[in-house]
Amino acid sequence: MPRSRTLSAFGKSNWRVEVRLPATKSRPRTTACRENRLNRDQTSVRFESHEDFLEMEATIEEDASLQSLGDAYVTVLVQASGFRGHNDLWVQRESLEAFVTQLDALNRNLSGEARLSGISPDELELVIRAVTSRGHVAISGSTDYFIQSDNGRHWHSVSFGFEFEPGQMTTALWHSWLSRYASDTSRPAR
Repeated sequence: MPRSRTLSAFGKSNWRVEVRLPATKSRPRTTACRENRLNRDQTSVRFESHEDFLEMEATIEEDASLQSLGDAYVTVLVQASGFRGHNDLWVQRESLEAFVTQLDALNRNLSGEARLSGISPDELELVIRAVTSRGHVAISGSTDYFIQSDNGRHWHSVSFGFEFEPGQMTTALWHSWLSRYASDTSRPAR
């Protein structure tokens, strides 16, 4: 079901005008059948530093009869240095598995980088990397998409970057929806 945006305005006499606009981007169509095979994991991935943050939530494809099994429909929300953006996009299971493997190595060694990209070109480019030999890490990237209007297409984009505490990688790896993509050998002992 497409989302809608609501714009509200308040007049001098406290009356309220509400206008419902059609969604500019829509999530995959959901039917009762589709709802049964998609798993919305509510534990989001979040990296933050002061007012800057990147947050990702995911709906994971669970229908074993589809080639997209394990792919994730990811909602990205980012705010950095006053810029803010939102995007909904698909990420392939293989990309998520590689990202989690790289993020786990970065978390253990505090060197190297972890990269994540969306299926569609330029919709999501994300890099988490060590920035010093003393264990400082940073996240950078962009999320972009076209908006189709009556008279053309308009490119929307937010680029971002900020440093964050390395301990947030552990939380992202083992206490969020990303943990579903970790190999059994990289899981911490319980």
